[in-house]
Amino acid sequence: MAVEGLGLSTAQIADLAEFLTGRQLVKEQIPAAAFCAADRERAFADPLAKPHWNGWGVDLGQHRFQPAEMAQLTAEQVPKLKLKWAFGFPGVLRAQAQATVAGGRVFVGSSERRVYSLSAETACIYWAFDTDGPVRTAVSLGQNGSGWAAYFGDQHANAYAVDAVTGKLLWKTHVEEFPGAVITGAPALAEGRLYVPTSSMEEVFAGNAANFAGALLRSQRPQEKFSRKAIPLRKNPGPYARAKSVCNCGGPRERECGLRQPRT
Repeated sequence: MAVEGLGLSTAQIADLAEFLTGRQLVKEQIPAAAFCAADRERAFADPLAKPHWNGWGVDLGQHRFQPAEMAQLTAEQVPKLKLKWAFGFPGVLRAQAQATVAGGRVFVGSSERRVYSLSAETACIYWAFDTDGPVRTAVSLGQNGSGWAAYFGDQHANAYAVDAVTGKLLWKTHVEEFPGAVITGAPALAEGRLYVPTSSMEEVFAGNAANFAGALLRSQRPQEKFSRKAIPLRKNPGPYARAKSVCNCGGPRERECGLRQPRT
């Protein structure tokens, strides 16, 4: 049923679950006590001016290196760290998204189809934004006019921009029509444009060949929805080279293949 369910919205999945089980689906509500006080704009004037980790690789080169002035933490101090708080995502068994830390907040997606903005100090919730699909991407922050936006994507190939302070939706767009297309890579801002990578979940199709090579979407301006698609990441997608011990590479037994190079 994985293939049949790929294109279903959150509401459609809920309707299907209720029909099959005969029970009303109740989404766990966030208690009011979990939210922060009303001073939402406090200390968020320029979140990237102070120590931060923004997006997946922290810079456009995706080096995943934090210089000393940003880390403010030495290697000798790491073993002395102690747990300050823990935050549980309701209704799910795993956490896959990398957190973004900036402006005294933690921005993180979840498999429960929500993106959170938390206080880095106490883990109280500034806002929680509901998405159409699970979110594995890191959140990327960037200026949006006079304010700041949080950019991310979900596993239904939707890209979002929300107000980083309030969590209000600025825009949402479906960036890829290919069945099984997903967004797992974090969006990146460069020279006034927003780039979003796409991939797919073709392993659930149990096919012998890949039909989608991935693509890179580019917006004219990050304040607007996408209007242009870049070239595919790899031309002529096809099956992987066949290993001697396995007759079906590129399909459901791909992990067992001894060779991983695409055919030419």
